[in-house]
Amino acid sequence: MGEQGRPSREELHEALEALYDNVALASAPLLRHFPQFQRVTRVEERAERARAMLFEAIEVLRPARSAPFGSLQARSYDILSLRYVENLPLAEVMKDLSLSRRQVYRDLAEAEERLLQVLSSWVAAGREAHASIAPQPPSDELTALAGQASFFPLQPALAEVVELLQPLLQRTGAQIELESTREEPSVLADRGIFKEIVTAILSAAVQSSPGEKVWLRLGPAQDLLELSISFQPQPEKYRASLFEKARALALAQGITFSLARTDDGSVYIGLLLRVGEPLTLLAVEDNPGAIELYRRLLSGSRWQVVPLASPLLVHESARRRRPDAILLDIIMPGVDGWSIVRALKSDEATSSIPLIVCSVVEDPQLAYALGADVYLPKPVGRAELLAALNRCLRSRPALAQS
Repeated sequence: MGEQGRPSREELHEALEALYDNVALASAPLLRHFPQFQRVTRVEERAERARAMLFEAIEVLRPARSAPFGSLQARSYDILSLRYVENLPLAEVMKDLSLSRRQVYRDLAEAEERLLQVLSSWVAAGREAHASIAPQPPSDELTALAGQASFFPLQPALAEVVELLQPLLQRTGAQIELESTREEPSVLADRGIFKEIVTAILSAAVQSSPGEKVWLRLGPAQDLLELSISFQPQPEKYRASLFEKARALALAQGITFSLARTDDGSVYIGLLLRVGEPLTLLAVEDNPGAIELYRRLLSGSRWQVVPLASPLLVHESARRRRPDAILLDIIMPGVDGWSIVRALKSDEATSSIPLIVCSVVEDPQLAYALGADVYLPKPVGRAELLAALNRCLRSRPALAQS
């Protein structure tokens, strides 16, 4: 076990090496540091949740668009994605990133250290919350609230919550102050459920501190944004049960919730939110069930699925929408899917758009020969689809300039 009960580098490395081995991943020592895994007994479910957590941690390291190509920030994300998410041998990672054997080992070690910092911060945040709030397993109702995550502007949603709470503010004499910021970030969450979480927190804060101010502040809008809520409660008015319900709802949505108290009695609550702009996946597929599957697989990610049932319209749609990636089925009635691949990659207007061929036709060599960027055999899983899309993102700088 790591220093002061935090994860160690060895524990992280072992979990990453077992990323696609359900049995090994489910029993990885790294998971002992995260209380949410203690209640999960099924091996497959435990492994799937662990994979999702590691994918999310790697996504935190995704560089901002301003990060220069080849920088340590960019290399850390790329090398972790190639080696572990895409499960490539080190020899192929060396080739893709143009690194020597010595350099690839050094960069991989540095990337794992950065990833360890992210996971350690999550452990610390979880422990701060548990120190102030007794952990309770989420109810079946909360667990069932999967929600439909999408990007939405944060500040209008917060303003709606504050407006909703006006009658309670008048009754308690409390005030809510939202610090203004020049940035207008968009966050990834289910908008309705997110508002429920913030409403529950602010309602509890207002009832805990009648006649006082409750502050809302936004942290730097980079890969993650922290929405912090601070107030000074009256001990006899403190609504611990309401905060616990808000915590349970946040965790059920995959939103990190932390609560800390200072020596003067002030309470600080933090919500860590994914920020950025959505990424568009144009899914050319005549099977509605497959489209729904893609949406479920990408739920909670930055990717939004735009379905296109008619392959005859893909060229026009790609030109007009400029999606971040195209996912194309090969076998569809009335059209030759391979011809579409060739046409998309032969047209200067669409050739730079990353193209994923996803089909039961197992002919990856033909797909690559015709210009496809990634080939995926059906059926496809979440890990494989996200790995393919992460690979496609490395083509986005050229796409953004076109």
